[in-house]
Amino acid sequence: MGTAKKTIISLLILTYLAMPYPAWAVAYCALRDPITSIYDLFPNAEGYRSSVKTVGREARDAVKTKLPFSLHFNELGRHTLYVVLKNRKSIGFVHARSELGEWGVTEYAWAISTEGKILDVRVQRSRDPEIKKRDPIELSSFVSNMGLKELQQAYASTTNSATQQSLLSSAMKTLVITNTVWANELVASEPLSIAKDHNSEAHAVIPIVQLYDSAAQRNLDNMGMTESPAFLRHKNTGYRVDNRNGDMIALLIRTPFDMDTPDRFLWWYVSNDGEITGVLDERTMLPDEAFSGVIGYAPNSIHNCSTLTDLAALEIATLSRSHVKG
Repeated sequence: MGTAKKTIISLLILTYLAMPYPAWAVAYCALRDPITSIYDLFPNAEGYRSSVKTVGREARDAVKTKLPFSLHFNELGRHTLYVVLKNRKSIGFVHARSELGEWGVTEYAWAISTEGKILDVRVQRSRDPEIKKRDPIELSSFVSNMGLKELQQAYASTTNSATQQSLLSSAMKTLVITNTVWANELVASEPLSIAKDHNSEAHAVIPIVQLYDSAAQRNLDNMGMTESPAFLRHKNTGYRVDNRNGDMIALLIRTPFDMDTPDRFLWWYVSNDGEITGVLDERTMLPDEAFSGVIGYAPNSIHNCSTLTDLAALEIATLSRSHVKG
């Protein structure tokens, strides 16, 4: 690296370090033109909402644990995740991140899928000559459809340019931080929207901290279902659906489609008495035909189950009855 270039980098670093904390925070989390950026990255979007949270010690520790580098303290602070919507449901996320490289700070706008993969990227601002001469499509294709594992593998390559390493570094930080700080947002479709679409009385959804609590586990044990024949239970999440009076009117449960396809998810809507009233495929948010036979069914005994689908419905119905309050 030439003396002149080293001097430029040193001056840039000193300039940014001399900035007050709020200036750094803005530089590291700002989406300069949210409307333009979001609709450029998601042309089918119908709207978006902002979720502002603090990127702090938990995110820094996660980055340090999972990646071969850590966050600079000036990368911490209040950051915004943009939840992109269509038909009132989340179809992806946009997160602005900045990366300090050889030519100063490059500002990226990252598009993230509901499955937690990088979909696309736009450069908001950069002095990097390699970025300026590259076609945006070429930059995007270098990281598109990559999850954290694929990004880590690409980062380990010895043939990457400094610019490519910077791009991969920013992408990895973006996924780790988003997954750590906005874990609840990364549920592929918003539970409240699903609940309202299914029942006009739905007013709020409340995450269930322990879906398989002692009462639920005891009831499943009594059913002869100490172990689940249908689900990887640790991947199941549940939401209590309340009306305006705060009364529970249903349970909404997100589960993998089955044990063999843990990355494909279903949403189950079940009444307080255990009646399955809807099973949606998360990818399309349409009823899943494979489960049409359990709609309107309120299973209460393993002896009435003849298929794996029946057993899945029995487990869901039992969970619902176990979490009825009042």
